[in-house]
Amino acid sequence: MDVYNIKLKNICDKGIIKVKIAITTVQMPFVYGGAEILTKNLKAALVEAGNEVEIITMPFIDNPLHMIENHIAASRLMDINYSWAGKIDLCIGLKFPAYYIPHTNKINWILHQHRAAYELFDTELSNIKNSAEGNQMRKVIFNADNQYLSEAKRIYTISNRVSKRMAQYNGISSVPLYHPCPDMSKFYCAEYENY
Repeated sequence: MDVYNIKLKNICDKGIIKVKIAITTVQMPFVYGGAEILTKNLKAALVEAGNEVEIITMPFIDNPLHMIENHIAASRLMDINYSWAGKIDLCIGLKFPAYYIPHTNKINWILHQHRAAYELFDTELSNIKNSAEGNQMRKVIFNADNQYLSEAKRIYTISNRVSKRMAQYNGISSVPLYHPCPDMSKFYCAEYENY
């Protein structure tokens, strides 16, 4: 745990302040999976630690391709430093392009970059192909990642593999921070018996 996180934890534990935290992510309409579960569990853990937490979700659609650039621009136009409820103390960015949303105190915990532009580029699993349009969109995504991810005070990823990809493609350093099992309380260690 680094000094930044220790200070934040000490402030929360002492009840000095209730930290207002915004978690930024995207939602593909009618898709619910691991990322959404992780986001919900992150919010629950932060609330349990005594914080006020909101999940700020923006829609994301990557087809047709030009929509990606629109979503990048939309994320940059948001200002979530303040809300009607006052100052938002911390922003935790999770998914592309919501992790581009500007905030003066932002930490990114990147689930993954837009993989269609990276290791899945020009495969059957990607709608970004080796064409004039595909190469241009890939360049837009690379440039956005290179420029906007560096705004975060810290960059974490959910795995060593995601960190290695960011280093390989973008030269961006990050620290893997593995998420806990969502139903950790159900796991226990008991004495073995004579089976």
